[in-house]
Amino acid sequence: MLMLACKAAKPVVTPNTAVVATNNSNHDIKPEWLDIAKDMDGSATMEHLATGKTIYYETCTKCHGWKDARKYDPVAWERVLQAMIPRAKLTPDEAHHLRLYTLVFQKS
Repeated sequence: MLMLACKAAKPVVTPNTAVVATNNSNHDIKPEWLDIAKDMDGSATMEHLATGKTIYYETCTKCHGWKDARKYDPVAWERVLQAMIPRAKLTPDEAHHLRLYTLVFQKS
């Protein structure tokens, strides 16, 4: 069995703003998303969501293209994330921030 994987360079994730603008999307992080994130993780911040968004657009979409997170339910996202986080070699914090962003965006 032949398996191919994307070998996109891992970005350095250091957003300095709560709203990360990307060329791939006009989906800004809305302030009300923080309430949703805090329901999942009481210590969530806008910076955590911004980091998750940066990872999504600079890592995930390089191989998979942009996918509307709202098309996947939380169970489907968890399956995707469980499979892809190790392949993307994300740190535990990066994985947590990505998970927060995708699940919050999915609920928006």
